[in-house]
Amino acid sequence: MQKDNFQVQPFSDLTTFCSSNKARPLNICIASEEILGPVRNGGIASTYYHLAIGLAEQGHSVTVMLLKGNRVQQESPEYWQQHYASKGVTLKYLEWPSEPFEHASHPWQGRCLSFYQWLRTQNFDLVHTSEWRGGAYYALMAKRLGLAFENTLFVVKASSPHIWNRHYQMQSIDHHNLYSVMHLEQKCIEWADMVVGGSAHLLRFMESVGYKLPDKRVFVQPNIVDFSFLDIKDKRNADTDTSNIVFFGRLETRKGLELFCDAMDKCIDAGKVPTSITFLGKEGVLAHAPQLSPISYIEQRAKCWPSPIQIITDKGQPEAINFLCSDNYIAVMPSLIENSTMTVYEALVFDIPFLATDVGGTSELVATSSHSNSLVKPEVDALTYQLKRIISSGQPRAIPAFDNQENIETWYQFHNYLCDAGNVTRLREVLSLTPPYQSDEPTVACIVNLAEYPCEEAIEHYSQLTQFEQVILVCHIDLNDNQLSRLGSNPNLKIEQADGRTFGAILNNLVSTSNETLFVVSNYNNTFFEANCAPLIKRALSTSDNICTSFFRFYDKDKSNQPPKLSIPIGGDVGHQVIDNRVYGREIIFFSKTLYENVGPFDEYNIAHGILHAYVTQAIMLHELDLMVVPEVLYSVETSLDALNMQSTSYTYSKVKSAIECLPLSLRKCLMFMTNEKASAALRDIDIYTPERKGNTP
Repeated sequence: MQKDNFQVQPFSDLTTFCSSNKARPLNICIASEEILGPVRNGGIASTYYHLAIGLAEQGHSVTVMLLKGNRVQQESPEYWQQHYASKGVTLKYLEWPSEPFEHASHPWQGRCLSFYQWLRTQNFDLVHTSEWRGGAYYALMAKRLGLAFENTLFVVKASSPHIWNRHYQMQSIDHHNLYSVMHLEQKCIEWADMVVGGSAHLLRFMESVGYKLPDKRVFVQPNIVDFSFLDIKDKRNADTDTSNIVFFGRLETRKGLELFCDAMDKCIDAGKVPTSITFLGKEGVLAHAPQLSPISYIEQRAKCWPSPIQIITDKGQPEAINFLCSDNYIAVMPSLIENSTMTVYEALVFDIPFLATDVGGTSELVATSSHSNSLVKPEVDALTYQLKRIISSGQPRAIPAFDNQENIETWYQFHNYLCDAGNVTRLREVLSLTPPYQSDEPTVACIVNLAEYPCEEAIEHYSQLTQFEQVILVCHIDLNDNQLSRLGSNPNLKIEQADGRTFGAILNNLVSTSNETLFVVSNYNNTFFEANCAPLIKRALSTSDNICTSFFRFYDKDKSNQPPKLSIPIGGDVGHQVIDNRVYGREIIFFSKTLYENVGPFDEYNIAHGILHAYVTQAIMLHELDLMVVPEVLYSVETSLDALNMQSTSYTYSKVKSAIECLPLSLRKCLMFMTNEKASAALRDIDIYTPERKGNTP
């Protein structure tokens, strides 16, 4: 069992922002990886199902966007669209981006990109989404940069980040894509307009590992579970006392499957035999034996148990609850970690006696008076002791720590509050949300490093590049008279001869002495800026105090017959950048003079690549800033793919030099090893537990 090294301090709830009056219906989007129907069960799926159906019943316009696309576990995609339509909800399946793209994490970035592109075409008042898998990453990035969604409120549910569930399972990262998804999840919390968690425990964990929880914008409210929509038949006999034990939850390590089997072995060895043992839940993964199916594992463990055994894996939420209410069953939920687990909500609401492990936020759902009987430490001996008691004497029903009907009303009245424009204005003031962009006419200097001869198309482009107040070409080569003449036709353009100075030294001189307030710096000879890029750069840098880059396209000059390819950086994830140079994008960054004065000068090493990305890492590691990505194409580059990938030893070290310098010696060695390109390539390809899954979504 993992021991917490943080205190679980409470947060405010949503009752401050409630209204009994609904001025108008809201246009609401629920963007989720899962929802009931397309998936059989699950906490996130259940919560958003109840929220969607309930809000539609309240008269709001509700669209559910299923971020994993049209993959369903039962029936067909069309069946579930019709099912939701009958309840007044529009169900859509996210489509994969139509344009191929270069990426550091294909499955996750593709969803983030596609959701952002779709959302730009909509006009929602409110978006509900979970941080899990980070699907709203680029959409939230655009809002934080003041580029989109000014009138849309993003409410992010704190659910189940990978860094959290891996930690409590003592499980390592087994796929390089998890590097990126952990970053996406973190930023969806940090950039949310409002964060609503089902437990304070998860939020305080996030805070303890380095999440910057948005000040004044974090709340705890039990998940909405309105079971009035379900047809549940209670057939239990109150006069009958049995010990029918049901393991209730996904059949996997995190839900405590091995822990339960170990405890049951000890109970049976001690002569405490249940009337029956049922495993009720869909199959998951056994973290330490992923090659073994949970059903095979259960059959092996239970072959000597004298009790009747049944394994049920095909029931959705209504069917599972009906099963538990069909006889006198006692539910056991021995999870290793939970946030605000749906199985406990279900047991509390339907008065099903249960025993759950006292982990994460579970205790926040159960009244203190019921803790001693209904909660247990996630340890074999403690679980065995409680199971022996239950088998011998039965299990009392637990008392919830909240009134479910009042909680449902709070959720509905919160949405009523958002129907009033005046309330929304007050909410924005209370939450200190980013104000609308106000232009004070910043000026931009664009600096391009010409370490080699640019192509003729680039010379022509620079000669007409007038959208920036100043264009400076840093020349390490001698341009011919014709090129100089053509460039001279641009009144905003200046030639800066290197004269043996390094690019970093020249940058420090240019930025520190410039009268411009914003800077665009490119380390590529052939950089082509889109016509609309200057206004977007000004807007982004006027709204954000961070370094920025953007989506871009690149032309491989060694393969001139191929069309340009879209590239979508992730942003300021230093850990992932260690093993994949595509995370930061390429060495083209945007920043303000104020940021430069705070972060300090660029390194002045004589290296071809690395100066700009070393600066990004320095800003992140030493000044707690970030690398933001404008999720639009603002430029194109023409270069060879090898040059674009920047795999030189000097680059791979310098890009994370500031991170290395922050570490003690023992960990410096690990990071220095990982910066080796061969080691990085191996880490990008690794899939420790299930090699046959390589290339698929983790």
